[in-house]
Amino acid sequence: MDDWLFSFNKINGLTDVKIYFGHGKRKDSLELFKNKSVLLVCSQRMENLLRNDAKFKDFFKQSRFIEIFYVNNYPELSKIEKGLKEIKQIDFDSILAIGGGSVIDTAKIIKAFFNNERKSIRNLIGKKNIINKSKKFLELIAIPSTAGTGSEVTPYATLWDFEENKKYSIS
Repeated sequence: MDDWLFSFNKINGLTDVKIYFGHGKRKDSLELFKNKSVLLVCSQRMENLLRNDAKFKDFFKQSRFIEIFYVNNYPELSKIEKGLKEIKQIDFDSILAIGGGSVIDTAKIIKAFFNNERKSIRNLIGKKNIINKSKKFLELIAIPSTAGTGSEVTPYATLWDFEENKKYSIS
């Protein structure tokens, strides 16, 4: 089975998206994280699968994963805000999202939060083309584990506010 790997980088002030496709690309992606501190965004189940996968086992031992941000079903505003409070002061170079659309959307929301001087997610809702106001640009690498959402190839992240019964998009 072939793997997909999506890398979002900043080149000359613009976001550059690279798509890698083929056998073993997940394993190859581990090379992109050498000498970097990484925030892993995934489900608890995915973390368990990764920690038991021979390809990733040694990588977890050798890498500098500083934190794991767990995602359950939907990227929910209150849960993401709570999680961001916990990781707000952590310094990391890259975000690795492994999972479905909810995981990848959550990673994009985290990236937007950190690239905008760690201000409230609520302040980012409704704004288009969020500008990087931070001195540091976080790299995001997304490895989709499901087919169909397309989150890995869009600039949008869907965010749910169940308290207000609303659905938002962040671009």
